[in-house]
Amino acid sequence: MKIVAPQCEVMTFSGDMSGKVMKLSGADCYQTAALLSLDGKKLAESEKLLFIQMPNLGATKQKFANERRNLLESWGQLPILLEKCRADVELALPEMKVEALKLDGSPNGAVPSAYGNGKLRFTADTASRPGGVMVYLLTR
Repeated sequence: MKIVAPQCEVMTFSGDMSGKVMKLSGADCYQTAALLSLDGKKLAESEKLLFIQMPNLGATKQKFANERRNLLESWGQLPILLEKCRADVELALPEMKVEALKLDGSPNGAVPSAYGNGKLRFTADTASRPGGVMVYLLTR
């Protein structure tokens, strides 16, 4: 699935997929990734963006009756588990600072990124920080 709009791009995929601004490659698991403008501007003009990476989430000991995971046998229990998942991100945007956020939205440290030929590049990795990472804040 791919949604490309002026203020957001959303993709559900594994492997490689690209939109107008966002190109994702090397995804090692099935996931949804979204790039969202937080200031109401078009992605290429925005000064504040969120990048969200969402692989499989599930409760501890959650159990399904089949491989398609569409027949639930047990809801499981806390804690909720986050699948380890990576993807290389390339954004046709001006140079921006990339910061991982904790699951409560608080800062979790800078993410190494590179900028060249009009592209911002970084790796989204849910296992890159203790407690997991699913959200990144991009700012100018």
